[in-house]
Amino acid sequence: MSAFDEFRAHAYIQCAHRATPPPLVLHRHYIDEAAIAAVERVLRSGWITTGPETAAFEQELAQFVGAPHVVCGGSWTGLAGVVLDWFGVGPGDEVILPAYTYCATANVVLHRGAKPVLGGPAWQRPTETDSTSRGTRWRPC
Repeated sequence: MSAFDEFRAHAYIQCAHRATPPPLVLHRHYIDEAAIAAVERVLRSGWITTGPETAAFEQELAQFVGAPHVVCGGSWTGLAGVVLDWFGVGPGDEVILPAYTYCATANVVLHRGAKPVLGGPAWQRPTETDSTSRGTRWRPC
């Protein structure tokens, strides 16, 4: 019997008295001593989102995917800014964003002086003149 099967059996026995079955466990994390030691090493270094561990990971990932460089960051918002800067997005530019998103998605565009344009597929927001549209073109909300 695998460790997962043992875990599932134990969970079922613990919950056998319930009227409803136990929750379905989709994944049991495997965290060994090496992983715990690595986390402890990072925490003790004082570098949480950047530093020597991140630099080493960037180098290993670059080799793995065959890229000359890899850049890791501490947040999606920070790296979205890097991408917008890479493409030269700035004042006078418009950036189409999904209408259903988090405010940081628009803020990163605004911080570059560009204009966020919220939109979605035409079938999500039909206009009065095109109420039956089921196309995939984008239109501003």
